[in-house]
Amino acid sequence: GFSLTIIAVTEAVVLILLCAAAGIMTLFGMKFRKVFLWGLISLAVPPLAILYGHVVEINRVKVRNIEIVSERLPEAFDGYRIAHISDLHLLSFEDRHDRLEEFIDKVNSLSPDLIVFSGDLVTYSPEETAGFEDILSALNAPDGVYSVLGNHDYCIYNDDIPEDMKAAAAAEVARRQEKFGWDVLMNENVEIERTSEAGDT
Repeated sequence: GFSLTIIAVTEAVVLILLCAAAGIMTLFGMKFRKVFLWGLISLAVPPLAILYGHVVEINRVKVRNIEIVSERLPEAFDGYRIAHISDLHLLSFEDRHDRLEEFIDKVNSLSPDLIVFSGDLVTYSPEETAGFEDILSALNAPDGVYSVLGNHDYCIYNDDIPEDMKAAAAAEVARRQEKFGWDVLMNENVEIERTSEAGDT
């Protein structure tokens, strides 16, 4: 992609500068080979980190359990579980439907009472959701799945969509989420009610 091209060009420039620096360091008694090899090791770090991200981290599912304690929460919400997910960027799952399915299964296996998605379902276009309908519709929680739109969901980075059509594109992203069975909140809020064994709400 574009980022990899930038890195390649940058690495080439740095390699040239490295050769020049190693040559200069020989004037101060240092060995050209030693300086050059250490420079090569440094150059290898960024592409290796990117490769690790694209091959390993992109397929990892990390679950962080955070306990929230508040006197303002009614007793009925003791043990209430909320699964928070975001930034799926479906374009990155274009050829990895099975990975997304594993991710959704993992979320459901946590038995959350409520699922919230906090934006960036797509990267550029509503069409990115095509083919993922069954997978994303499988998200399930007793109190529902709620979502909001992220900056990418407003398609502001898609130069192929005219400015006066981007609002319609964002509305289409929301409509498709609603077809998954998600409740999309647009400057809204909802109240979740629970009744304790004592009958308190």
